[in-house]
Amino acid sequence: MLDALIFNPWALSLTGGPTLTGRWTGELRLPDGDTRAIHLVIKHSTSSRCRDCDIDGMARLCRGATLERQYRIAGDNDTRRGTAFHISLTPESDSGEGELRLGRLEGEWSGENIRFTAPWWRHSQTATAEVRRGEKTPEDPRLTFALRKGGSSPC
Repeated sequence: MLDALIFNPWALSLTGGPTLTGRWTGELRLPDGDTRAIHLVIKHSTSSRCRDCDIDGMARLCRGATLERQYRIAGDNDTRRGTAFHISLTPESDSGEGELRLGRLEGEWSGENIRFTAPWWRHSQTATAEVRRGEKTPEDPRLTFALRKGGSSPC
């Protein structure tokens, strides 16, 4: 507990103020208009197995009431107060063809709101891009979406 108070004040509040830890829910909209509900449970990691990974938990990506993908999350705060942080998502199972995939989430936290930016793509079993020597690979398109504190998973 002392560790959280000194080094990670975003994880625990003695004054009843907001914390980054807890349940977060929201929706992301793809460029084609398709939507997904997203639900995160953010926890303060006390594991000594990993350096610079003070955040762990789980994430669920839902299409309506159907679970599309469940992830384990791990990340770290980029600022001591946790106002900027990042999370990596590790799928708990293999992806299906055409399924939405999210890359590293870059988060900005303020009270009861988180704003994320993340690369995304649809999973494909076959390679579709060709890069020649000296060419730059195209960057993944990015999504920006917001989550609010509280709520439960819709799937």
